[in-house]
Amino acid sequence: KMLEIVKKGLEAQGNYNYAASDLYRTQALAYLLKGDSDKAIESAKTMYAAVSASNYSVTNLFESLYTYALCALVADDTEAYKTVKELLKYNKYEVPEEIIKAAKSEKGIVNLITDPEGVLS
Repeated sequence: KMLEIVKKGLEAQGNYNYAASDLYRTQALAYLLKGDSDKAIESAKTMYAAVSASNYSVTNLFESLYTYALCALVADDTEAYKTVKELLKYNKYEVPEEIIKAAKSEKGIVNLITDPEGVLS
């Protein structure tokens, strides 16, 4: 159902890209929940492109970066993970340990994504 809603949102926004990062972030998380890491990292890369195009001035910056890190770990995309890890390190942050741990199991991913007070909320 999440993917259907995201599709409608992307269609509705047309050329207006203000909400794109949030929509692609939601899409990436939905693909993770389905177990499709290839589509998840594809959506996460699109989300990251929207975030970087806006000079990282989005309201959900950390959630976006952490989503990108999670998708990269699950998809075993070392370049994408390195990119976000270095960006966080440059700004004196790091990938939260809960992201790293969650990426190791389906149950961990589900728990992380559905935690209303977690780092992806």
